[in-house]
Amino acid sequence: MKKSVLVISKEHIDFVGKHGEEAYPGEACGIILGHIEDKEDGIFFITKDLKRAKNLSDNPLRFYLDPKDFLQIQEEADKNGLEIIGIYHTHPDHPPIASQYDLESAIEGLFYLILSILGGKPANFKGWVLDQESKVRKFVESEVRVIK
Repeated sequence: MKKSVLVISKEHIDFVGKHGEEAYPGEACGIILGHIEDKEDGIFFITKDLKRAKNLSDNPLRFYLDPKDFLQIQEEADKNGLEIIGIYHTHPDHPPIASQYDLESAIEGLFYLILSILGGKPANFKGWVLDQESKVRKFVESEVRVIK
């Protein structure tokens, strides 16, 4: 499997952190917009914009992205020549490790950015993609490359 890399600005990481702070102790979630470049040395998810989405889950340790938000953001992305390339969400007081729930709700071909919010403040983050070559549904940890 080719390596996957999310290319994202520090400003966008800060955006996710601020959203996570505001949603704490619940999970924040949103959509990553941009484009995907399939190159010889990997698949690059180039972030151009982030959009907050409503979390409809009544469980503070889960997220269920509002389908209406998803459709509205998809329409907006189409108008702006962008595509949905990933989903971000936060893990309040937990590491940024994809959970079984995250795995079950994941969509193939998207990049998943998880940011840990510890004590109400942004901490570390990790990236995940579904392993498309495995017979068993599983995530592969993937690079998050932060640029200026």
